[in-house]
Amino acid sequence: MSGNLFTPPRKKRPAKLNRYQYGPSRRGTQQLEADGIIGPGPSRQPKKNKKQNGPKPREDPFLPGQPKQSRAQIQESAARAIQASGVPRANNPRLVADEDVTDNEAPPFDNEPLPQPSPHVPRYPKPAQRAPRSRKPRPEKTRVYANWTTLLPELQDPYLRRNATDGGPHRNTCTDPVCTKHIANVTCVFWDKFEKRVFRHCEHDPLAKQIVAAGLFPSAPDNPRFAFCVNLLDFYFHLFHHSADSATAAAASISAFHRERGYILRNRRGQTISEGYKRPLQFAIQWYDVLKSQVEQKAFDAVQSARQGEQNDLQAPREEN
Repeated sequence: MSGNLFTPPRKKRPAKLNRYQYGPSRRGTQQLEADGIIGPGPSRQPKKNKKQNGPKPREDPFLPGQPKQSRAQIQESAARAIQASGVPRANNPRLVADEDVTDNEAPPFDNEPLPQPSPHVPRYPKPAQRAPRSRKPRPEKTRVYANWTTLLPELQDPYLRRNATDGGPHRNTCTDPVCTKHIANVTCVFWDKFEKRVFRHCEHDPLAKQIVAAGLFPSAPDNPRFAFCVNLLDFYFHLFHHSADSATAAAASISAFHRERGYILRNRRGQTISEGYKRPLQFAIQWYDVLKSQVEQKAFDAVQSARQGEQNDLQAPREEN
């Protein structure tokens, strides 16, 4: 037989340690045949925490570096100090007076007046002055409010006449040759577009009356740059009543609606105006609502006066009989 029958024993490799565990892995035990030692593999011993986990002693705030004492310890230390000094201590401490002062007399220092504080040295710092919460109205806003209040009663007749006839654009009715005419360019905003119209106005035929007679409502009492369609404002009030929408959303919707149809609002430099309808629409909505309320109140008063007149006419023949 040519083959070698003797096969040397294979050396077993030591077991690998698992880094996630302190003990050896479960693959086997370590055998050291060379030294004749057979046993489990090496294991990691958990490290002992040398620091004590007990509560730290609190430090005395008045004596740095000294531990904080309890109330009993403080009283005991005070009693030792008094006993060592030799001064007697009574249960009820009293003021130490001179020997010539009797018990019925008051000590001399009790009658002395208290020193007055110096006016130059304030005892307490003055509190910081706060800004007033409410501010006075600006004169510009007051003037605009006064102009609207004066203008609205004058716009009632053109508004009622426009609703009754629903005619075409208003024309200037002033025939005075001496009257000075002024030209105003106003941007008129409708449902699906906006256009610029030229109005010739004077003292006898103001600009606001011409705008209302044309089926629009101005955004300012004097020299308005924008005017909105009355039907559009009525639609906004119905929309607000049913969905509580805001004027900002309505202005943005109108602007986007016009842009889709090619009507882009620009300023004098040719730049696009992103929120051109926002503030003018808010002013127009505010004061158009006031105008409608005044017209409704005027119609209600007229109906009430007519009913009162009919009742007086019916009661008059009965009194004669």
